[in-house]
Amino acid sequence: MTSRGTRTSGVVVGLLCTVLAACASGPSLTGPLDTGSPGSQCQPATQGVPQTYGLETFKNTGPEPAVITGSSLSNAHGITLNQAVVFQIGDSSGGMLIGGHSAFPPPASEMPAGVAWSQATPAVGATVPSGSTAVTNLVASVTMTDPTQGHADGVDVADRVGGQDYVRRGMTAVNFHTGACT
Repeated sequence: MTSRGTRTSGVVVGLLCTVLAACASGPSLTGPLDTGSPGSQCQPATQGVPQTYGLETFKNTGPEPAVITGSSLSNAHGITLNQAVVFQIGDSSGGMLIGGHSAFPPPASEMPAGVAWSQATPAVGATVPSGSTAVTNLVASVTMTDPTQGHADGVDVADRVGGQDYVRRGMTAVNFHTGACT
């Protein structure tokens, strides 16, 4: 025979588990934005000076367009994200990425052939076409806040496809250092 207190405790525990499961649900870490291979970059930097970090890429392999809803640095220490833009790269640039530069935006002379800074689209609200073979290059303005070094595992991109939210984890780590990289 079960006492009334035990039954009540069981109901409370069951409700608590249901609430916690609902709170734990959120954006999926999978989705149609396909990233390239993992990598890393070391970049000389000066504290307080915005740098260009443009090594994150993705394509939309899904059947519907993806809309970027946010971006953030993953596991950042000593650097902050100021803003992010995207470029559709492909035939005009020969597939070259914007890359890393010691200024944001990078000088026109350091942009890939056929790509102008005026082609940048703010990342939030940008649409990544579905089934596209074109590569989207996410380019971030980041500032080293530590006097000697900064690091991030990459730039995470939040997106929405067909009413479902996703987060694409950044694949290219960046390390900023004062002076030369070793």
